[in-house]
Amino acid sequence: MGGVAAGGAVANEFGGTLNVARSVFKDNLSSGILIGVGGAIASDMGPTLDGEGTPRATLNVAGSTFDGNSAEAAFNNPDAAGELAAFSGFAFGGAISSLATDARILNSRFINNSAQGGAGTPGENGGFANGGAIFSDDFSPFGVRDSFMEMRGSTFVGNAVTGGAAGPGGEVGGGAAGGAVSMSISFFEETGRIVNSNFSRNSATGGPGATGDWRSAARSAF
Repeated sequence: MGGVAAGGAVANEFGGTLNVARSVFKDNLSSGILIGVGGAIASDMGPTLDGEGTPRATLNVAGSTFDGNSAEAAFNNPDAAGELAAFSGFAFGGAISSLATDARILNSRFINNSAQGGAGTPGENGGFANGGAIFSDDFSPFGVRDSFMEMRGSTFVGNAVTGGAAGPGGEVGGGAAGGAVSMSISFFEETGRIVNSNFSRNSATGGPGATGDWRSAARSAF
């Protein structure tokens, strides 16, 4: 488990185009000490080789199933996260994370995928969790691009997000948003479209406050 984990099965970066058709992604895991994204697939503009930026990545998914994939962050510790402190403890996109990426999802099924925010270290709140199945944003740690997400004819059942527990001295547990899908607008008015899709038994649950849920192992993790 590294500090940051992305794409439990596939990572699409450096302006790549990933086409997925008639495929099954089952029980994949993206688990990071501080940040975990894209339990099955992470699509991201990625770090640049020349400092001048890369074309935005593109993700196309058709006729595929995502079952039981998860993105997890272990702890929320901004000091240890350094430049990524704003994302410390974050988990998003239990099946798919799309950062500064154009993505299209067609006739696919998302079942029992999840994202779990990290528990707060002493004095820290719990980490956030967004998008139990899919998370999309125009912001990437590597840059900002106006992005697009479209979903058609797809089914979302039993997906869930759970915020992390607050650490000792932390004030609140982590927030949770978008049990099935979370689309965040950081800089641009991101375009999103959901057409002829079904949502059932998805959930978002905030993390508990500092009530003894703290794991003692975190005290020596950093």
